[in-house]
Amino acid sequence: MRIIKYVFFLIVSGVGFSAENFGNFIYYDSQARAKEIIYEKEDGFAVVEGDILVKKLSQIDKIPRAAIIRQIGGERWVNGEVPYKFGDLSEENKNAVLNAMHLWETQTVIKFIEITTENAHNYPDYLLFVSFNGKNSSSFVGKQGGEQIVKIAISCKPFSAAHEIGHAIGLWHEQSRADRDKYVTILWDNIDEDYKFNFNQHIGDGQDLLEYDYDSLMHYSAYAFSKNGQQTITPVNKDVNIGQRTHLSDKDIAAIMVMYARSLM
Repeated sequence: MRIIKYVFFLIVSGVGFSAENFGNFIYYDSQARAKEIIYEKEDGFAVVEGDILVKKLSQIDKIPRAAIIRQIGGERWVNGEVPYKFGDLSEENKNAVLNAMHLWETQTVIKFIEITTENAHNYPDYLLFVSFNGKNSSSFVGKQGGEQIVKIAISCKPFSAAHEIGHAIGLWHEQSRADRDKYVTILWDNIDEDYKFNFNQHIGDGQDLLEYDYDSLMHYSAYAFSKNGQQTITPVNKDVNIGQRTHLSDKDIAAIMVMYARSLM
């Protein structure tokens, strides 16, 4: 399981990838290695790996070249308590999110607290679930501070919402692990050319916990970003499936318990 870590810096680059719907920047990871991040421009946000929000595009545009800024992956929620508000969600989407919260609450130490007029002053950092008229829901990783958007697609189901909440409480995608090539094969020729960057292992502020988890709710499907209907990821272990959206895996649960154990002591 890949979780957030705390050290991460980036430098905005004026060279490299150039397309109307995409952008890039260069960052230095915790070992001072320079890497390029390519992102998609979507609804005013920079998005990587299909559903991870990096920053607002307006924020990236204001960053001077060669400016060092804080990490993409945020912090952990204090005491495992995650305050939240609902924006303009339909009742169906609200129920999907509430069901997703219930999954995490009943199987981990995470607790969700709805913000009201009476308690709002106690919770300056919170998730705001808003409706998104697009294909994919999306979320930042970890606690970013202040109002933190989680975009919920109109078609979003409970376990897809649980996937985005997984990001919000600190989980990255499983196939982005540093050791992923020992467990899966990326079939680059089957991936849509515009989205090959989503398979880069470029996010450097994650920490790999436990063994690789084929069953993780946070894993890409075998057909993610396919250009021809063929698989883009195949497990080395041919007896497993990937990309399920039906349950939290044992290692999903264990990773959160490990991440938040210290904050609850």
